[in-house]
Amino acid sequence: MKRNTVTLLAFALLTCFFAKAQDGFKDKLQIGGFIQTDFEWLQYEGKSNTGSHQLYNADRDGADKDYFIRYGVRRGGIRLAYSEGITQGVFELDLNDGGIVPKAAMINVKPADWIEINAGLQTIWFGEETPYSTPRQEVLEHCDLLRNIFFLDRDLGLRLSLKAPETSRLKGWKLDLGFVSGNNINRVPDGKMNLVGRVKYSTDINRVYAALGASFYYGKVNNADSVWLNYINDSLWVHNKEANTKNTRFYYGLDAQIKFFTAMGCTELKTEWVLGTQPSQLLSLRSPDNNEYDASNAFNTERMFFGGYVYAFQDLWQSPFRLLLKYTLMNPNVEADKKFYLSSADITYSTFGIGCQWNIAKGLRFTTMFNMNFNEKNQYIPSYSYDRKDNHLIMRLQYEF
Repeated sequence: MKRNTVTLLAFALLTCFFAKAQDGFKDKLQIGGFIQTDFEWLQYEGKSNTGSHQLYNADRDGADKDYFIRYGVRRGGIRLAYSEGITQGVFELDLNDGGIVPKAAMINVKPADWIEINAGLQTIWFGEETPYSTPRQEVLEHCDLLRNIFFLDRDLGLRLSLKAPETSRLKGWKLDLGFVSGNNINRVPDGKMNLVGRVKYSTDINRVYAALGASFYYGKVNNADSVWLNYINDSLWVHNKEANTKNTRFYYGLDAQIKFFTAMGCTELKTEWVLGTQPSQLLSLRSPDNNEYDASNAFNTERMFFGGYVYAFQDLWQSPFRLLLKYTLMNPNVEADKKFYLSSADITYSTFGIGCQWNIAKGLRFTTMFNMNFNEKNQYIPSYSYDRKDNHLIMRLQYEF
């Protein structure tokens, strides 16, 4: 969708919403949003999240080849929702220094407390972190694995949610099940859909909250190329695969959360692990922009991957500060022998992060996070024969309204 089209649509919706608000419907209209501004310090082999030039360049950043700095608007967003009876219309935009893209254009129907239907562009309901509210993300960014397999966390689809009533023997259980197009925010080229489901159990007893969830994602990606790469007996196997056949996109994951209170304050632990088969390109694990690879994206393969994260958050007594700790792992190819790799996209990465969150005022938050990145070393790929210099410091000022 072109930027001017999105801007025009947003302006039209704002005009309509405010017109209705003037007619006495203010209680039915909800407007919210957030702005994130980032300052980043990176070692020279790191990759920034902001700016048009995300990598180090001696001409731009100096010839010292030591570190570089980026700053800008990481992301912003605006959410408009209008409710009438059992129905709600939701429209969201993502705004950053790269442009404006739609995040949600959705109809929500809730005929009872235990059932909900969402139709349209919406966040994918896989796992805990992917649908987690962006401005509330404590460690600032999703873990590397989820950023690759869900590099846009939204898709066009239909979701049915069933939540057990509070008076039921199944209290605490929730099921989300439905289909997405597999095209992110792109136009749907055909009727092929991907199946996504999640079941979660949560309980809150004596100020201790605990939850456990299981998710799956199943779909197909069209292989327009006639060459398919895979591994057999620790070596590269290349063979012809019929064009326009399907590569499998299948993930399943487990997640858990616990929150409790001590004399020091609130303690929160989160973890999520995902295993699956990923249709991907020679030099990238990232999911395709839509449900097919065209002929220009040569040499696509199916990788078996594994990874996830562990987060720990601790309030510091009655102060507005919170300690943040994280560990993430991304193994893009669990089948590849350490003596052979297809490309840098098969290298295992882990990250240890430490940070602090300062809740300055209502809606205003400052967070700093230092990420120490470690890559698997491989002598067959010169740029990964050592632990790369790619540690990353992020300082973010955010306002949510």
